[in-house]
Amino acid sequence: DDFYDTGSQTYAAYVSIIKQVINRKNKLTGRHYYQEKAIMAWETGNELKLSTPDFVAKTAAHIKQLAPQQLVVDGNYLSILPSSLDDPNVDIISNPCGSCAGSPR
Repeated sequence: DDFYDTGSQTYAAYVSIIKQVINRKNKLTGRHYYQEKAIMAWETGNELKLSTPDFVAKTAAHIKQLAPQQLVVDGNYLSILPSSLDDPNVDIISNPCGSCAGSPR
């Protein structure tokens, strides 16, 4: 539960990892990942089932601050957070619907 608590040490560690990855330099191209043309988007997390509006808003804002030229994906899973639809830092909503399997799209 601490992971989604934006005031927790766990979340602070997560934000630190995000910063380390985005600021990493690609040894082949010489560009930092936030400058890397091969990276289209960063996701707030992979298949996060308990995301909160506060978690997504703060994580997306942090990513956008570090990589303003790249897109941010809300990594919430199986539901859509209404707040993400209006968040200026969230560019993509990715929501694979587990109950949609086999249904026409």
